[in-house]
Amino acid sequence: MTLKKLILIIIFFVALYYSVNLGRAARLSQLFFECSTPTQREKVDNGSLSRDEKLKISTQIFTCAKERENNIDKLFNVVPKAWATTPLK
Repeated sequence: MTLKKLILIIIFFVALYYSVNLGRAARLSQLFFECSTPTQREKVDNGSLSRDEKLKISTQIFTCAKERENNIDKLFNVVPKAWATTPLK
């Protein structure tokens, strides 16, 4: 295998890796907006909530997103399990 072929293969896999990650981010964003209400997003963006209240809202949103995942999403682990569970204090 020549060096040029090796470099092209590496470039292909790097591009594939980043395109899959971009797709995961887009799907996560879509699920986030499907599962959250505008008031929830506004409360989190304003920064007026405590850390525990933000965690409660985001756990509700990501639990909903985890339930709405399809088989392809589950294959690529779009919503990690840890995001859909409430952290221990």
